Order: sequence, then C-alpha cells, then structure tokens
Amino acid sequence: MSDDWAKAIASAVEVIRNYAVMMENGEVPDMRAPLALLNVAHVIESTPRRKQPLPDTTIPHTDDVAVDRFAWRMKLKLADAREKGRGGWEHCPEPVLMTMLREHVEKGDMRDIANLAMMIWHNMQPPEVTL
Repeated sequence: MSDDWAKAIASAVEVIRNYAVMMENGEVPDMRAPLALLNVAHVIESTPRRKQPLPDTTIPHTDDVAVDRFAWRMKLKLADAREKGRGGWEHCPEPVLMTMLREHVEKGDMRDIANLAMMIWHNMQPPEVTL
C-alpha cells in the first residue's frame, strides 16, 4: 500500500470516527448515513494488509458482493429495530432466540432470519471471539 493511499485511508477513518461521535452526541438525526460510514471504516480497518498490491483487474467474487449487500440490509433492519426501542439480544438465552428464529422462518423475512441466526451464532462464541 502506498504512503498516499495509507494517508487517505487514515484521513477517511478519522472523518468517519468524528461523524460517529456526532451521531452519539445526537448531532446527526439520520442513523443510516453514519451506519454506512462506520461499515466502511470497519471494512477498511479489518482488511488484511498485503505485501503485494492486488492487480487493478481484481473483481470481487459474487459471493462477497452478495454477502456485503445482504449484511448491509441486515444492519438497516437492526437499526430500524433499535429506533423502535428493541435490543438486548446479547443477553437473551439461546432457547428464546431459537424459538424466535423458528417463528420468523414462518414469516419469511430473510433479514430477520439472518439477524436471529447471527445473534445465536454470536452468543455461542467464546468471549475472545466476540470482542
């Protein structure tokens, strides 16, 4: 990664973090824009650094594109639920989440099904994985 690229990423991450602080302080009314920016920051910071740059012709695999698009829709659904005062899944017993998952399969909203599966998976991980 070139120095210019690294500086640009660092600058973008700083802007995103500042925007997140504004959001936490209630200075930003729409939660979707900061959520998008935080998602970008997470992707940038969690992308493994390569010793050799990828060729310019690298095209993301369809799997990766689909997962990214679906994860974004999951996050929007969770943000809408938080705005309605829902939350606490981190401390919800697994059997309760499993029952909710089965009920939502019948309803058919794949975002709800995926979010509940994520919650169950997350809660079953050892503490060092969930940080």
